[in-house]
Amino acid sequence: MISVIIHTLNEEKNIRNCLECVKWVDEIIIIDMHSKDKTVQIAKEYTDKIFFFEQMEYADPARSYGLSLATNEWILSVDADEIVPVDLKNILIKIMKENYYDAVSIPHFNYFFGHAIIGGDCAPLENPHIRFFKRNIVSYSDNIHSFFQIDYKAKIYFIENKELSFIHFGYIDVEHFLEKLNRYTTIEAKALYLKQ
Repeated sequence: MISVIIHTLNEEKNIRNCLECVKWVDEIIIIDMHSKDKTVQIAKEYTDKIFFFEQMEYADPARSYGLSLATNEWILSVDADEIVPVDLKNILIKIMKENYYDAVSIPHFNYFFGHAIIGGDCAPLENPHIRFFKRNIVSYSDNIHSFFQIDYKAKIYFIENKELSFIHFGYIDVEHFLEKLNRYTTIEAKALYLKQ
């Protein structure tokens, strides 16, 4: 069975679309970093498993917390600004039922200012992430953009069809892009400084 983990912070514009496309899972866990908009109110329409986590500059510690709360063998990690299309859902269920693989690397169709990115490092097949996995083959970390490590013995299925991608609305406009860029570069710079 499958648990989905979604971390949120002021995601009222995205969260309903995200939750609508994961209603098929057995458990929906929301880790909210004290949203000040209607995110939690909307999420309550889909699940009563809503937990709160201190607001941080990045989401990886909240993801780790969510994973510790999940009760099912299989975990689907989804961002609030992502959508799981039906064809992707179907292949994930098939992989789970066949039970040969331990994790699935999923392409991402990234949208930038409302347009799909079809080339460069952000094109679907150049930007995969392991987001569907058995809970017992991961270890957790609070490091930015690397919140878990996969057991070296895990059998990983690589989806190589871009039509089976997550849809990710990562950047709404220029202001949103620059805000994220500034936030993440500051976090990375601090981390590098502390390692010296």
